[in-house]
Amino acid sequence: MEATPRDISRQLARALQAEDLSLATRLYGAGQSPLTPASHHLGGLALFHHGQIEEGIVALGLAIEGDSTNLSAVLDLAAILEETGRPEEKEALLLQALLPHPTATPLLQQLGELYLLQTQEPGERHAEESPYHKAGGMFERALATSPNDVILLSQLALCRQHLGDSDVAEALLEQALSLEPNNGQVHHGLGLICQPAPRQPEAALYFQRAVKACPKNAESHFRLGLSLEYSGNMNSARAAFESACELEPNHEPYLLGLGNLYLKLNRFEEAERTYNQLQEAHPNSASVYFNLGQIYRTHNLTERAIEAYTRAEELDPNNLENHWGKRLTLPVLYQSTEEIHQARTRFTQNLNALSEEVPLDSQEGGERALLALGSRTNFHLAYQEQNDKALQKRYGELTQKILEVACPQWRAPRLQRPPTPKIKVGFASAFFWEHTVGKLFNGWLTQLDPARFEVSAFYNGQREDAHTEALRAQCHRFVHTPDTLEDLAQAIAGADLDVLIFPELGMNATTFQVAGLRLAPLQCAAWGHPVTPGLSTIDYFLSSELMEPADGQDHYNERLVTLPHLSIYYHEPTRPKPPKLRAAVGLSPDQVINLSGHSLFN
Repeated sequence: MEATPRDISRQLARALQAEDLSLATRLYGAGQSPLTPASHHLGGLALFHHGQIEEGIVALGLAIEGDSTNLSAVLDLAAILEETGRPEEKEALLLQALLPHPTATPLLQQLGELYLLQTQEPGERHAEESPYHKAGGMFERALATSPNDVILLSQLALCRQHLGDSDVAEALLEQALSLEPNNGQVHHGLGLICQPAPRQPEAALYFQRAVKACPKNAESHFRLGLSLEYSGNMNSARAAFESACELEPNHEPYLLGLGNLYLKLNRFEEAERTYNQLQEAHPNSASVYFNLGQIYRTHNLTERAIEAYTRAEELDPNNLENHWGKRLTLPVLYQSTEEIHQARTRFTQNLNALSEEVPLDSQEGGERALLALGSRTNFHLAYQEQNDKALQKRYGELTQKILEVACPQWRAPRLQRPPTPKIKVGFASAFFWEHTVGKLFNGWLTQLDPARFEVSAFYNGQREDAHTEALRAQCHRFVHTPDTLEDLAQAIAGADLDVLIFPELGMNATTFQVAGLRLAPLQCAAWGHPVTPGLSTIDYFLSSELMEPADGQDHYNERLVTLPHLSIYYHEPTRPKPPKLRAAVGLSPDQVINLSGHSLFN
């Protein structure tokens, strides 16, 4: 007796269950028309998995055409279209299937996930047709039917976060967490929302919970490392980065994070080994060569550093940070005065060339140049022990030319405020912690007469310690911002200051850029880095009468003010417990000990 369409469908099901694809495809091919939609569905799957991709797609299409209520066939065909790289066809299929099933959660969710995979063009974030907007719309519709679906809540939160609605995203994830308190992905999502400063400690807690719930999630380990690094917990950050690299050994961002942390910890051999591993795994990665340049520069291997920056520029010519490194890298230490002369000549020529090369014909070009400017300072120039007035002025002019194009919102001048009972003084630095600059100038912030002065501190550093907390408690206003020009400038501008003082300029790129803006009627730099900034927006350089020679003004572009004595109020340090005896460290009682308590370049 000839097999009926239902018989063929049952035989196909048995063959697929037995994973006998050859039998299944023969049964489907030998079946007499008309076959049932179920037979086309099963035959399509058999053909696809047997390698007959196009025939399988056609068969699944016939299944859907014969039974539009068969969502299983739609989802199977959608998976095949995704696997074979046909996103447009998948989108058309899902949209067509939605017409008779407008509330079908699987269809809505798959469409949302498809939109998330689409590349997002710059400037499209808030556009109604952006992938995040379209994906979010699908997830919202799906949640109307499945309001307690944790995955959907997390996906919608991701969309809202990328669209700038962090508060909404956080509320969605909190709702998801109430449904599944130990869901690692939800904790991870909350960590991402909290990661911008000053919520990094919260972010670290969420990532720790994410790692506990999903110990094999390398991205959670990596993000935990970033948060711990920001908070100054360097050893724990190192362990987190190492865990991420163990889980995904050659993933570029993880290796870069670990290598960069080693560099900050002065563990140069491990940093170089990590970057070499990166170089082997990603031989055409510009960022690898850029970071190798950073290693060589720190090791005083100047020529090798310049070679690495040059290679990075060849691989990514649009990234001006590479070009900046090639042009402006200076040795840390010198062997002779002739070497100083050679390095200074090259720096001068390159600075002049850079001033002509920087693409400032558009705001986009200015923003690229600003990123490069923020990638380094010219800190080591001061250690050539020359008069840097002209070179610093040229560097300052270049800085302000870039700021003029990249930051038009800060062009308006700051006018003198009407007189008020108190003078509003602000101090901006990345070193309000147990750092030399923080300790030297602490008294300037804490010893001004509170009856006459209102003191604000603007801190764009990462570390927080007891020194930071003491300043926070003693200042009228203490603002801890991310280390970005926009955040720091916005905080300072909002304080409506009379005077803005930078304890140092030249050690942190962000504060140097901000000093190039006019954010207060009167702006001063101090001797935390004792060299003229060369910025037209710095009116006075505050120094010490004991530090400046008779011709001191000749070294400054700003008006030099020499304050009495050392110019600072220095808190007496806490005396340590009695040190070890000489014998404990192998020194004889009468041996003369010479101590240099400085960095080598000092």
